[in-house]
Amino acid sequence: MDPAASGASGPYDGIFMAYGIRNVVDPDLCMQRLKKLLAPGGVLCLHEYSVADSRWSRIVWKTVTTLIVIPLGLVLTGTTSIFRYLKHSVLAFDGVAALEARFRRAGFVDIRTMPMDGWQRGVVHSFLARRGV
Repeated sequence: MDPAASGASGPYDGIFMAYGIRNVVDPDLCMQRLKKLLAPGGVLCLHEYSVADSRWSRIVWKTVTTLIVIPLGLVLTGTTSIFRYLKHSVLAFDGVAALEARFRRAGFVDIRTMPMDGWQRGVVHSFLARRGV
């Protein structure tokens, strides 16, 4: 969906999207549209799972989702479908390098990636990039 179609017009100094870019049909198009909504120098922050570049991160993710998230999801909601989707969508999504490359292709600058702490280190990251002036 075009952001303008939803009433978003910008320009914005910053846009934050958590756990979303992995779930859009065309991540490159989405990033281009988000960039258009940013003021020159504006920042896009994508907070997202990214385990493809690290064998250890994939092992951690598979272990946590298989032994905790999916069983707990079943107990709490009576279904596992959304939790199984979560597990597999993260495993199929970009690694850090690939997502940083998406930022570059979309014309963002000053790209940096910050990993989360704790058990999520190497699993969840905040990707920051600025729209050039």
